[in-house]
Amino acid sequence: GLANLQFLQNQEAFNGNSSNKVFYTLANHWMLHASYKIELNENFELEPYLLYRKVKNAPGQADINFFLNWLNKGYAGIAYRDGMSFSTMLGVQVSNAITVGYAFDATTHKLRTALGNTHEVVMKFELGKPSSSANSGLTKKEKEAYELKIEELSSEVNSLKSAPLKSDTIIIEKTVIKEVIKEVPVEVIKVVKEVPKEVPPKVKTPTKPKETPKTTTSEFYVIAGSFANSKAAQSYISTLKLKGHTGYEHFDKKSGRTYVHMGNFSEKDKAILLINRLKDSGLPLWVKTM
Repeated sequence: GLANLQFLQNQEAFNGNSSNKVFYTLANHWMLHASYKIELNENFELEPYLLYRKVKNAPGQADINFFLNWLNKGYAGIAYRDGMSFSTMLGVQVSNAITVGYAFDATTHKLRTALGNTHEVVMKFELGKPSSSANSGLTKKEKEAYELKIEELSSEVNSLKSAPLKSDTIIIEKTVIKEVIKEVPVEVIKVVKEVPKEVPPKVKTPTKPKETPKTTTSEFYVIAGSFANSKAAQSYISTLKLKGHTGYEHFDKKSGRTYVHMGNFSEKDKAILLINRLKDSGLPLWVKTM
């Protein structure tokens, strides 16, 4: 920052002993100041501050200050005024926008017996500062942690949005079937009336080979999980889909368990080959014959 006192250089009039007016022109006072905040940790920062004064035909004078700021609490500082004094300062933040401070100047000039020391009381107001409720008392480290967590959650949501949700296919298929039935209700009714007795044999015929697990029709399943009911199995299948894997449900009548498998094969070597291919997935896979 840069400031100037008595910029217009106005004149002051004084009466001399001879009742004559003497005019004096006020001199310009140039002041340059600069500061920089150095973050020490999440609670403290160091702020060096320099103030330099210059008047025409007079030597310049520098104030060197160091403040240790305790964020949202207060500050402590020391200062040296070139050729004049040494100061100590202490301040406390009594509210979110008001800080009260005290400073003591010990004069080091050769005229210190005449000048004496100085006591100062300072009250600082910060206009437009956010309220304490908006700040929530979070430290900078906590704010960064929350911001990082928000970014991670946003990335996860975007990845889920971009991933194909295969479970929606079932809903779409049901909707399509309903639409077809609505479009051709007469033909559906005719088919139902024409072949009511032939439907049971056609449904039962494909299930007969699966009821003979002890014959050569036994297959090797790559099992990802074993569950007591179909609902739990379907929930795990949904979890696998989120991880990018496709699981299938199979009920074993012999054990009474519902299994989620990654595929079934007529040869054990092929099942083991699938397990080796998925070894980096982190899934606990094993082979079961059913």
